[in-house]
Amino acid sequence: MMLFCRCVLKDMSHSHEPGAGLAKQQAVGYSIFMARPLRLEFAGGLYHVTSRGVRREDIFTGDEDRLAWRGIFADVCERFNWICHAYCLMSDHYHIVVETVEDNLSQGMRQLNGVYTQYVNGTHGRVGHVFQGVTKPSWSRRTLICLS
Repeated sequence: MMLFCRCVLKDMSHSHEPGAGLAKQQAVGYSIFMARPLRLEFAGGLYHVTSRGVRREDIFTGDEDRLAWRGIFADVCERFNWICHAYCLMSDHYHIVVETVEDNLSQGMRQLNGVYTQYVNGTHGRVGHVFQGVTKPSWSRRTLICLS
């Protein structure tokens, strides 16, 4: 759901300021779009998180990349005290199911995607983003997730 706020544009064409002309307008009040809702994080939360490659491009080009991601993910799990219940690596995205002992999902995801991006850019001679947008976590009560 996208929310819109009132935005008032103040016409500066009759201003006595230097450089004020017909095209110069100043936004007054609120921005057009509101920020996204805050992400809920819980100590002891169980999350299913996905992260996709920018422009749906591949984020793994081979087994070496998958092994590097697994090593980075293991480090993140240890550093942020996560419990990994499952993960799935696709060519252009990944899924993880993690339990956070502390409320630190966003910090861990920033570390995971940031370090992997540095690895990809350094290894493959690239620059820029590897992942598009923000990660998409969903949380659920333990009774709703069945792990086999």
